[in-house]
Amino acid sequence: MNIKIKKLIGAVAAVQITALSLAVYAAGITIPRQDGDNHSAIANAIAGAAEGAVIELESGEYRISDQIVIDRGVTLKGAGMDKTFLRYDKTLAKSVRGSEYGRPLTINHKDAVVRGLTVTGGYSAYGYNSYASGVLIDSEGGLIEDCRICQNEHRSYYGLGALGLTSPKANARRCIINNNLAAWGHRSHGGVAVHGGHLDNCLVYSNSSTSAAGLYVDMKDRFNAGDATISNCTFVCNTATDCGAGGHRVNAYPQGALGLDVVNCIFSDNQGHEVCASCKTAYSALVTDANELDSLRQSAFKEEEVEGMISTQYKHCCIKRSGDEPAIGTFGINADPMFVDRESLDFHLYSTRELRSPCVDAGLCGAWMKADMDLDGNPRLKKFRGARSRVDIGCYESAYFANGLIIL
Repeated sequence: MNIKIKKLIGAVAAVQITALSLAVYAAGITIPRQDGDNHSAIANAIAGAAEGAVIELESGEYRISDQIVIDRGVTLKGAGMDKTFLRYDKTLAKSVRGSEYGRPLTINHKDAVVRGLTVTGGYSAYGYNSYASGVLIDSEGGLIEDCRICQNEHRSYYGLGALGLTSPKANARRCIINNNLAAWGHRSHGGVAVHGGHLDNCLVYSNSSTSAAGLYVDMKDRFNAGDATISNCTFVCNTATDCGAGGHRVNAYPQGALGLDVVNCIFSDNQGHEVCASCKTAYSALVTDANELDSLRQSAFKEEEVEGMISTQYKHCCIKRSGDEPAIGTFGINADPMFVDRESLDFHLYSTRELRSPCVDAGLCGAWMKADMDLDGNPRLKKFRGARSRVDIGCYESAYFANGLIIL
């Protein structure tokens, strides 16, 4: 057969295979787990998928040598947050790319979705993915839901969170962010860093950093920050080793850039420092306990002016403070939230005839709650009754106990 004809037949076959692959991707495709590097298989599936495609990962661990970037309107779906593991392997990365530094996952498309897996193993350094050691939702936005982000590490000065939300189009809901580390440099932040977007029904616990171990919010213009809403989240048992703020830290300047609402959240049992050990005069502390709000390097504001500006953004939050200090924000609570079992990491709320958390039925309820679900996937509302509707503060909606029965 003529060589030119052979080439033509081969080209036609390649086109047919490509078209078939795209059709399969549009309907959904499962990526088999490999014992070695899974990066190319996942990245190629995303690149070849049609908009709206669902790319599924099986149960088990998918080791990768470089970050997975989702910059198309596709869904990456695992078998469940404690069944499918996307693990950045720094040893594998060193052998493949020559560098051990990197994050596992970046989402950067308004219609991109990641669901039902654990993201772990991130190992970031200054100048290379220092923003978000685990998952970054970048300027074009996207959604991560029903996922766990754990055991990621910053190895740099000013590392920003295991989960980073950088634009108003970034969304994270029903996620658990735990046991992440940012121990290098006196201004590294461990749990979640927010410059815009929405963080809803998430649990952030047992993260450790030099500063802002639970939540770091920065609404400064240089980050192109936009409005941010943090609702029905629980920040607990996070530890800062240097610059205060075990629970949360807010950089709130200039005043006009602060488009922040923190609603129905719990901050409790976070460990921090009253004075920054490394830069004692660098910031002005507003709340000198483990759940600290502060304005970094802003001599232009007096403490009470900044505190008033920030506190109005906190609504129906339970922020456990030392002694008899006043509650923070509108309808704030300064009390023990009464978790079922801190030692066993059960952060559901007590709701019995004998023991009832002050956070039960104490949250702000709006029309958005009609379709909202808590971290367990239970509806926030059994029935919407307008102003008479009640929801809990924190990431879990409590069950109601009556005569020994649990009514869900």
